[in-house]
Amino acid sequence: MIVHVDMDAFFASVEQRDCPDLRGKPVVVAWRGKRSVVCAASFEARRFGVHSAMAATLAERLCPEAAFVPPDFTRYRAVSQAVREIFLRHTDLIEPLSLDEAYLDVTVNKTGVATATKVASLIRQQIREELNLTASAGVAPNKFLAKIAKKKVAKLSCFAHLLESKKKCNYNSIKSIRSNAGCSPQY
Repeated sequence: MIVHVDMDAFFASVEQRDCPDLRGKPVVVAWRGKRSVVCAASFEARRFGVHSAMAATLAERLCPEAAFVPPDFTRYRAVSQAVREIFLRHTDLIEPLSLDEAYLDVTVNKTGVATATKVASLIRQQIREELNLTASAGVAPNKFLAKIAKKKVAKLSCFAHLLESKKKCNYNSIKSIRSNAGCSPQY
């Protein structure tokens, strides 16, 4: 079984965790300027329509009260490594996608936890308790479906599971195949 773990608003969440004045406020991780893009937006900033890869100038217009914080990739890499250490307690089969996202094969896990769903739940709990951050997770028999499971519940730190009990997947529940990685017209 595969677990897809994605840290929630990772860079912005690290900034809010490390700077109490930013908690509960809209935070945009980006340099200011015409050529800058948003690296991450807190959930508070997302309510105004701000999202990653958006021009920083547009983010400023959408959410003028946002705190703009320049990215600190050295710190994000260190936090990412701490998350990876949590993953390694459960499996050595880790496929990182970025600093804040990875696939884990927990078919046979180090901790002997009975199901992939329980492993994912335990990982999320450890991230929350040890790093004071949240993560979303999807569980399925392959990477594609694990990502779909995670995307279907990508609201603040939710958890999904597909097919762990060997039930057939209801593909009718997937509203638009184009919303999935590798399935849009640009591919």
